[in-house]
Amino acid sequence: MSCVIKFVVIWLLLLDFMVRCIKLSAVELNCSIEVIRYNLDSEVAPVEVENLSAEEIQQQLEQMAQNKAALERALQSRREEAKAGVVEQIMELIHGNGYELDEIISQLPVRRRRGPATRRSSNRQYTRYMDPENPKNIYVRGVLPRWMKEKMAEQGYDAGSKEDREAFKANYLQAEEG
Repeated sequence: MSCVIKFVVIWLLLLDFMVRCIKLSAVELNCSIEVIRYNLDSEVAPVEVENLSAEEIQQQLEQMAQNKAALERALQSRREEAKAGVVEQIMELIHGNGYELDEIISQLPVRRRRGPATRRSSNRQYTRYMDPENPKNIYVRGVLPRWMKEKMAEQGYDAGSKEDREAFKANYLQAEEG
């Protein structure tokens, strides 16, 4: 299959995609069809890949990459134009029904994000444990800090045992409600 035919097939697939997703106007569609007809009717001789040198193949690959980039830019432009059209239609619908944009936006549901990117403020209050010998040493929850592990070892408690941790917090540390 020659490069011209491949290009035309790719172009047709992209046009089909754009027609379905962006709903091109009839004028734009006819212009695109005329471009395809011109490419089909042009007297460019089909090139067999087997007969090309490495340099020629590289040049054709570069040309195809440039064509692809141009098509991607055109597609992005069409999508932006389509978005602007949708926004305009929505604004006309809102104003046509006698509302202001702020009134409608306040009625829209808030999308909740998932994952660690958003940190929700919690109403939970965790107990803070303070070292009576050094008030800068505070433990709230999670991984035990080194100072706490050292103090537990000095007092004969095992940091790996939940019962020992709870006993150490109750007997040695000062608890503050957070």
